[in-house]
This record gives sequence, C-alpha cells and structure tokens, in this order.
Amino acid sequence: MMAIRNATTSDLKALEELYKELLPQEDVYVSKEVIQKISTLPEYHLLVYEEGEVLATALLIICYDPVYKDKNFGVVENVIVRSDCRGKGIGEKLMNRAEEIGKENRCLYLMLLSGKSRLGAHKFYEKCGYDGNISLGFKKYI
Repeated sequence: MMAIRNATTSDLKALEELYKELLPQEDVYVSKEVIQKISTLPEYHLLVYEEGEVLATALLIICYDPVYKDKNFGVVENVIVRSDCRGKGIGEKLMNRAEEIGKENRCLYLMLLSGKSRLGAHKFYEKCGYDGNISLGFKKYI
C-alpha cells in the first residue's frame, strides 16, 4: 500500500541510502537527532514515499515571508526517488504532496535548487510545473 508520510527515526537507514544516491560524492550521514528535531518543528516536512519500503523522499520547509502580508513560501530540498523506481510517478506524487502542504500553509510559491548538470531532474521539475527561467539560484558553501 502506498503512503506519503512524515519520516521517523525508523526511516534513518532508508533515508541515508537515498541521500547517498543523490549525493554520491558526499560523505552522507543521517542523524537520528536531526530527524527527531525536524519532527518537532511544524515548518519542516521530511516526507517519505513508501510502498512496503521507503522509495523516495523530499524535504519541504515553510518560510515566513514579511513581504506578502500573510503569505509564506516553501523551499524544497533533497528530492530523490530510488533509481530503480523512477518513471513510475512516485516523484510526481511526492511533489504534489509538498505542494498540498504548501497550500495548507499559505505559501505563495515553492522553490528548489537542482544541480546544474542534473538535466533529467530539470525535466522532471518542469513537468511538475517549476520554471527554471524565473529566477537564478546561487549557493555559497560556508
């Protein structure tokens, strides 16, 4: 049975495997304490897609925006569908759930960054309605 739900510490190993696939060149370590902390913060939604096992994940953070009265915005990060499960609509369902949560939290828009060379991911995000031509993303590691 399919479910999209908030991650728990019991998902730690599955999340770590997904993140290693997303960032193979990085030293990935998923912290039980961070997952526990995220679960206490109402602005954080660490989503997992499950069909007997966790197959995908995405993090949505609701950000308060002083510009648009009572509207917020959302940041989507660390989106990954297990490579052997891609092309089956799992990512789209996960992104739709993130959008529903954004609407429930009065978000005017959701935004995300994607690695410049991840062309397949870019096509997927465009299919989900994201427009890579509206803004230019910048990142600085500190």
